[in-house]
Amino acid sequence: MADLYEEIVSLRREGRKAALATIVNVRGSIPSFASAKMLVRDDGSISGTIGGGCVEAEVWQAAREVIEQ
Repeated sequence: MADLYEEIVSLRREGRKAALATIVNVRGSIPSFASAKMLVRDDGSISGTIGGGCVEAEVWQAAREVIEQ
């Protein structure tokens, strides 16, 4: 996880934008865990995962919208 934070610092130094998505609560069965993180960079690339599938795709899209604001 420290690598994600180092990546954020590096991106900020380069003047780039990114969004960090974190699972904060889990109910039921999911393919991930609370505190899982996914970093979405301004070019759309990611590091980490919050479980994949449709939910991760929706979070990726929301992160891209936030980055563009």
